[in-house]
Amino acid sequence: MELSFILLILGFILVTYLIFKFIKKIIFAVISFIFLIFLIIGSVFGLVYLDLNNLASQSDFNVNLVYGDSEAPVFGLVLPIEDKSLNQDNIKSLDISSLDTIDYSESEDFYVYMSKDLFSSLLSSEDKYYLIGTEDLEVMGVKIETALTKKQVISILNSNNDLDDYVEIIYSENDLPEILAENGKIAIKELIKVELKKKNLDFNQALLGSILINLGNDSSNIVKLISGFKDESLEVYPDRFTFKLARMLPVDFILGYVPEDLISS
Repeated sequence: MELSFILLILGFILVTYLIFKFIKKIIFAVISFIFLIFLIIGSVFGLVYLDLNNLASQSDFNVNLVYGDSEAPVFGLVLPIEDKSLNQDNIKSLDISSLDTIDYSESEDFYVYMSKDLFSSLLSSEDKYYLIGTEDLEVMGVKIETALTKKQVISILNSNNDLDDYVEIIYSENDLPEILAENGKIAIKELIKVELKKKNLDFNQALLGSILINLGNDSSNIVKLISGFKDESLEVYPDRFTFKLARMLPVDFILGYVPEDLISS
């Protein structure tokens, strides 16, 4: 009887010891896991802070914008950012043949690839678009309407004969006198070529730049660009830590950090 009681007591003590030992391991594992989570979160916020600080310190750099994705670039523009604002007068041509040799990780500039579908989504079928400088175009004293529709813009940007197609569209949209029938097209082309030569741009580059400047005033495109960035129809290089993190966040969460005046304007 006493032996059984002693064995019962010893068994209870042993079981209690094993339970506490097991619980101690669980508690240690939980504490270690929580510590690891805090360490990871702290590291992430630390890297984001450093990356954002680095981004904020950049006031003068180039954004090399490419029409088309990184697998099939069509043409591009160099958009100079000076004192954190776009210098429209210094937009330049981008040589896309050099893109394959660029080491993005070593670049201080940004390379942005915008897919054709994303660019198309930024345009409205109800709006009209102009090549900058042609809003009040006159040929031989006759006012020429140069507005383009969304469909026409996309057609021209994807054409191998962009300037010729543009002039044909302009002629088809205007009821011009016969005196302009023979020489008008040549005159329009020459006027545009003179302006393109001054800026050292091809026609499609000038048209894309003109439209992007106009689209920059439309706050509704912010959501489309953020969505495009997340689904990689808008590719940005170097692919910084902050950019990778942003792609994992919901669009609504990112919008919460966009200045309200940009969204509601």
